[in-house]
Amino acid sequence: MVEGLKGLYHLMGGIAQLGLFGFCWLSLILSSSEAYAQQSGTMNFGRFCTAADSKELEPNPTRNDVLYQYQTMVYEAGGVLPDDSDAVAFQKSKALMYANAASLVCNMTNFNPRNGSILKLAMARQADDFIGDAVVNWKVDLNRIDATDGKTVLDYITERRSSAGPTFARTLDRYYKLFRDGGARHAHELQ
Repeated sequence: MVEGLKGLYHLMGGIAQLGLFGFCWLSLILSSSEAYAQQSGTMNFGRFCTAADSKELEPNPTRNDVLYQYQTMVYEAGGVLPDDSDAVAFQKSKALMYANAASLVCNMTNFNPRNGSILKLAMARQADDFIGDAVVNWKVDLNRIDATDGKTVLDYITERRSSAGPTFARTLDRYYKLFRDGGARHAHELQ
């Protein structure tokens, strides 16, 4: 941050020569930096996994489209304002998820792989609303290969499908189609 300010200070000499245009340009840079800082806000990803897993309801939603605490966590960390349109809220959430893709892993009891994708956790726990938010609204990276098992979420679904009972197998088939339609690929397709 200090280095960034020093760089801006050195630019100020040139910007000052540009007059009002330079002032507007500097304001735009600072506004963009502030927006980025909001979008890359901090979030407790361990708590995020717990909230997605438990499907905790949000007791005090600040937006009409918020039902769960995990949504509030994403919106707050993403800098989503109560009066932002859905499109803006989803775009800010997408930026947050993209910037923190490596942190979207969970280490939960009774969930394998350890440090696996939050999408795998949501699929294993049948957290349909979370999956809908992640795939449709936030456009989370569906092709992340977990280091712990070397698999994408589609590989995980296929593996789980091979040992699932008939009811869960139908659910897994629905997830497979949703993820595939959203752009998900198997690990071997990405190489």
